[in-house]
Amino acid sequence: MKYVLVSGGVISGVGKGIIASSTGLLLKTIGLTVTSIKIDPYINIDAGTMSPIEHGEVYVTDDGGEMDLDLGNYERYLLTTLTRDHNITTGKIYQQVIERERVGQYLGKTVQVVPHITNAIQDWIERVAKVPVDESGAEPDVCIIELGGTVGDIESAPFIHAVSQLQRRAGKGNYAQIHVSYVPVIPPGPGGEQKTKPTQRAVSDVRSAGLNPDLIACRCEQPLEDTTIDKIANMCQMERKQVVAVHNVSTTYHVPLLLEKQKLLKTLSELLNLSSIQQPPARIEQGKRMWRDWVDLAHSQDNPHDTVSIALVGKYTTLHDAYISLSKSFEHAAMYCRKKLKVIWVDASHLEDETMEVSPAEFHKAWHNVCTADGLCVPGGFGTRATLGMMKAITWARTKNVPFLGICLGMQLAVIEYARNVVGIEDAGSEELHPDAKNHVIVYMPEVDKSKLGGTMRLGKHPCIFQSGSEWSRLRALYGSAPQIQERHRHRYEVNPEMVDRLEKAGLTFVGKDVKGERMEIIELRDHPWFVGVQFHPEYLSRVLSPSFTVLGFFAAAAGCLDEITAKLNSDVRANTKKKPNFSKLSREYGVSRKKLSRRWRGLPSRSTRPPTRRLLSLDQEKALILWIEYLDNIGAPPTNQQIEESANYLLGKDFSVHDFIKRLPKQYVRIVQKPQEKERTVAEHYGEVERWFIDLELAIQQYKIRPQNLWNFDETGFIVGQGKDEAVVTAYPKTSKRVSSLSSRESITVIEGINAEGKIIPPLLIPKGKVHLEEWYRHIKDDDWLVAPASNGFITDKIAFEWLQHFDHFSRPGAFPDWRSRVGEGDATSIYQITRISGEAEDGLFALEGQPVTSGHVFGNLHFSKIRSHLLIRAQYSPSSSQITTPKNVYEDPALEP
Repeated sequence: MKYVLVSGGVISGVGKGIIASSTGLLLKTIGLTVTSIKIDPYINIDAGTMSPIEHGEVYVTDDGGEMDLDLGNYERYLLTTLTRDHNITTGKIYQQVIERERVGQYLGKTVQVVPHITNAIQDWIERVAKVPVDESGAEPDVCIIELGGTVGDIESAPFIHAVSQLQRRAGKGNYAQIHVSYVPVIPPGPGGEQKTKPTQRAVSDVRSAGLNPDLIACRCEQPLEDTTIDKIANMCQMERKQVVAVHNVSTTYHVPLLLEKQKLLKTLSELLNLSSIQQPPARIEQGKRMWRDWVDLAHSQDNPHDTVSIALVGKYTTLHDAYISLSKSFEHAAMYCRKKLKVIWVDASHLEDETMEVSPAEFHKAWHNVCTADGLCVPGGFGTRATLGMMKAITWARTKNVPFLGICLGMQLAVIEYARNVVGIEDAGSEELHPDAKNHVIVYMPEVDKSKLGGTMRLGKHPCIFQSGSEWSRLRALYGSAPQIQERHRHRYEVNPEMVDRLEKAGLTFVGKDVKGERMEIIELRDHPWFVGVQFHPEYLSRVLSPSFTVLGFFAAAAGCLDEITAKLNSDVRANTKKKPNFSKLSREYGVSRKKLSRRWRGLPSRSTRPPTRRLLSLDQEKALILWIEYLDNIGAPPTNQQIEESANYLLGKDFSVHDFIKRLPKQYVRIVQKPQEKERTVAEHYGEVERWFIDLELAIQQYKIRPQNLWNFDETGFIVGQGKDEAVVTAYPKTSKRVSSLSSRESITVIEGINAEGKIIPPLLIPKGKVHLEEWYRHIKDDDWLVAPASNGFITDKIAFEWLQHFDHFSRPGAFPDWRSRVGEGDATSIYQITRISGEAEDGLFALEGQPVTSGHVFGNLHFSKIRSHLLIRAQYSPSSSQITTPKNVYEDPALEP
């Protein structure tokens, strides 16, 4: 792995993010895979609760991370998909270290900034740098690290120390540093003198902190003079080629061209020995094509044909960075349409009647900007301030046929405005903005926690399904024949489903909804040039070379070229799909069967939607089979599809299609497939039994003075829990795998149960066999991506899994006590181990386990999960003999399974 650190001196906000992104772009043009990490020294866990006026925009990633706005620059420039872990904050690092300390992972050591905090930072960087970030799925070749703030800030000290150590970890030829500095011009203007002293001091400070820059990027309002460059190189003991001048340009898209002209890529190639990285010819050609497209788009903005003005009516317009992704998405659309963009920033509060009384000039100026704009956009936000002005602007756009785009809050206000002024619901309001209103057309989402703000919204990428009968939609036409789209969200309110029918009867069409059809995603007016509101944030997925279709359609409507752009997009789609694809290659790449891809390409419907007609079992046989399924379901052991097939084959003596059987009986399908899961989740809501066990464990630990290192989990193999398309499943594959498992194809699993020093039972933990170690579980995952089952008859929530891991996981790390490792989970792909007895004392006072494999059919037949168990044992000095580590007999329902 190659690392490029971008640090800053003199002042913050001089353009480190743009320079880092431009550097990554140049590396991609030679075929390298590039990833990015942003370090923010603030103590916040993330940017989710920060004020947009103070911090700027909160950028949202696919996985729901609320990030610094610079992460948006990286994704837009490099065409990558980053994760929440690509943004490191002081809060995240300290939270991780404190959690490790609380569970005893540091084994009683004094936890300090050096080495524990600095090591955690380095480990984080090395781990995240290897995460694939593009469609190739390959591990990146180069990682760009942007160190936020300026060198010398007290909050940056641990990170500076960490990256200086990272340089030694990476080794020579694998690490380079670009230090961004500022060269002021005094007095400002063409006749001013370019001052180098701030840059000299900045380089001196960064060297005293343990870093040694390989390149200095000098930011200045005007091109640097040769004498200035020579002076900086001389005073900083560097060669002239190591000083890169980055002056102000017409658009930031010219910065990569400016760096390429100064041979930055050649210098980095020498520093990092990039020629040693072998790249396939196709990737090299892709990089060249990307550079040609970039240069073409950058130059297209130098002499645009027409100017299109967009009025952005928002709450936080005093700081333009609060809407930076949206303004950039407008630029992407303008470049695609070959138009010149003019963004008019309108403070929505200036459109309200109160401003007329206080400041008539601001009131008339704001309304002049709204009335003269070619298009009007109302973006997202929170709180009641300025919302009345936003609704007034929406009324103007609706009644005057001005192209309108409402995003998040903008869409919600458009619904309220329509309900009030068209439907006639005078007191229509929102639970956020109008809590006392009787008719709430905008309500809290049911799953939202109203008591907490951080991380409680609906975040990340979610599908949006175009509804049948919406073929007329101008927005949908931009996507061609796509039945659904994937967009990123950040909201905690939604359109009230109970008001949808009434609104649609009045003419407001909900063109897009979520997969369940319960959450409104897109609104559109049919008899309007462009009146569209979206609950998602299309700006988060807009890229320089691939603009968001939602924003592009709005801009094209404002520019008067919507039909032309729609036709161009559809022709591009047809051109891309005209050639028959390589189905074998795509099948391997995406993990989808070749036949299924072929059918989709030919426009054939899914076979799963065809009603089955085959009936092999008689009615009586089917009834008997259903009764058997219901019996197993009632005792907490619902059968798998494989078991149903085996039972039917026993009756028939021939092959039996369980899928046709279930699909032909929709009520039984719910009973067989869906209801057991719901029941298990309902049972899992009760924490009593598990909480009581943790209390007993704590008492036993206190009574016997047991230290954490004396608790031992024999299963050291490690497991992964996955999630299928529509339901949670257990699988031996990590969530990054392209294989998707289902309930009908469970992998090998192990049910781990433990006992404490008093012989009390830990509820069994059902986890699948895998290859990734347990210690990695809770470092890299979101709560809602994983599922475990420590209950005797079903699944339990993630909270208990994390408690389990925090108590025991770090003592089963790879390489620890390998001689005492049990055989649990070491079976073949179709077996799990049933622990039948404790054999006696092993070396050093530990008890060994013995077991024999049991087929999965036995396990998931009439047996309860609680009968399949292994044990968490304690060192012999706390339990001198094997008789003290026994399982109460009453927990076994089958005497044959007793120890």
